[in-house]
Order: sequence, then C-alpha cells, then structure tokens
Amino acid sequence: MSTEPDPLQRLQQLAAVGEIAAGVNHEVRNLLGAILGFAQVAKRRTDDPDASRRYFDVIEREAVRCVEMLDGFLQFGRIDGGDLEDVDLDNIVQQVANATSHQMMMQHVRLALTLGKVPVVRGRRGALQQVFLNLAINALHATPRGGQIAITTSRAGDHVEIAVADTGGGVPAELRERVFEPFFTTKGDGTGLGLALCKRMVEAHHGTIAVHGEIGDGARFVVRIPVS
Repeated sequence: MSTEPDPLQRLQQLAAVGEIAAGVNHEVRNLLGAILGFAQVAKRRTDDPDASRRYFDVIEREAVRCVEMLDGFLQFGRIDGGDLEDVDLDNIVQQVANATSHQMMMQHVRLALTLGKVPVVRGRRGALQQVFLNLAINALHATPRGGQIAITTSRAGDHVEIAVADTGGGVPAELRERVFEPFFTTKGDGTGLGLALCKRMVEAHHGTIAVHGEIGDGARFVVRIPVS
C-alpha cells in the first residue's frame, strides 16, 4: 500500500507549513529585534563590564531561542524520522527514560516506568523517539522538585497507548486543545512548537494525542497509535 499523501493531503500540509512560516517570521523578527537592541546597548556600555556581560547573556539566550524556533519549523515542514518499519514502542520509551534519567535525578524527580509488552506499530523510529522525548522533557519542566513522572505503555484494542503523567500544576480545561497549537506556550522561554510538533508527528502515524488532568493534579498526555 502506498504511503505517499494524496494531492489534497499535500495541499493541506503545504497550507499548514505556510501558516507556520508566517508565525516563525513574526516570532524570529521579534527575537532578532531584541538581540539587535541589546547588542546596541552592550556596545555603548563598555565602561561597565558587568552590565555588558548581562546584556550579552540576554543576546545569547535570545539567539538560542531563534535557532530552536527555526529548527522546530524545519521539523514541522518534514515528518521523516527515517524509513517506515515495525517499531517497538516499549523499546523507544525505555530509551527515552534512559536519556532523561540524569536530568530527572538532578531535579530530584522520580520516574515510574511501566512497560506493557505492547505489540509493534508501523512507523518512523526517529519521529516517534522525538515525540516521547518531547513529552518527557515537557513533563520534567512541569514537575516540581520531589515530584514524579509516570510513563506507561499498554494495549487499548487495536491501538498502543502511551501515557506520560506528571505531578505539576496541570492544564486548565480551556487550554487543553490550545497547547497543541503552534506558538502557544505557557512558558516564558518556550517556542510553542514542541507539542505542536508532537501532534503533527503522531497524526502522521494515524494516531491521536490528548491531554487530561485537573488543575493541581498534574497533566497526563496520552498518545494512541494503531497496531501494525
């Protein structure tokens, strides 16, 4: 069976990329304006090394955000992540847990990992790794010191279900759909592309992603992907 998108899907994809490109242009112009402004101030404050250093710190931070924004746009424009293959999601989740264990330990966040010996799915390994790495990092940012992140895999009918739950502040009901919109973020230093990219990658695998949880009880992101 062909995996190529039909013409209508391709047009929809191009339209989505065009909308993202417009948003990236706006956001990057704002960031570059801030970088230019702080560079000009730092240039004038050569008499105060400490002040100049603070300005250069801001310049560096905003430049990093520019790079992250452009990287996110490039990923949004192409959902590849490798060739289609049978993917063991238990294995991917274990790899993500291993990759983030040091950060969690440094922030005194516990990780509860429950693997359900789920069947394989048909997908692109690199893209799926990126989805669950993004969700794990997102949960880590939301979880206070001493909190816990729980990642579980299980079978739900003809789908594999992966849940990433944290003990952070949760997501208000009115924002649960908006968190997947490009450039929407509740973090002051976020790009707002991480969850949008996750949604796009999951949907490219004919799956779904949703967030649950009440305010104060943490957030639970649930990904469902069809079994091969």
